[in-house]
Amino acid sequence: MEFKTSSFGVARVKTSQYSDGNLAILLEDEFGSPLSRLSVNMPDSAYLLNENQFFAKTYSENEEIAQDALASGLFRQTNTIVKNGWVSCPVWEILTP
Repeated sequence: MEFKTSSFGVARVKTSQYSDGNLAILLEDEFGSPLSRLSVNMPDSAYLLNENQFFAKTYSENEEIAQDALASGLFRQTNTIVKNGWVSCPVWEILTP
């Protein structure tokens, strides 16, 4: 799976797991170099996640690429948002894992 970004060209979506089994979403450029980690691991709130769902990092350096990812149609934002320190993390679902 891949999508076009505003500033980084093509982003390839890679799925993985955190050590506790939660879904991790990694983004790489077309050459396989890391671009961003689109997910945040929040083990204490993991009970809120369904299959193929993750806490999206949509703040800080991820703000633009997260908007591109959501606009790609590969992800869907749910109605759940969880506070993590000073930021809020929406729950996203990957539509084509």
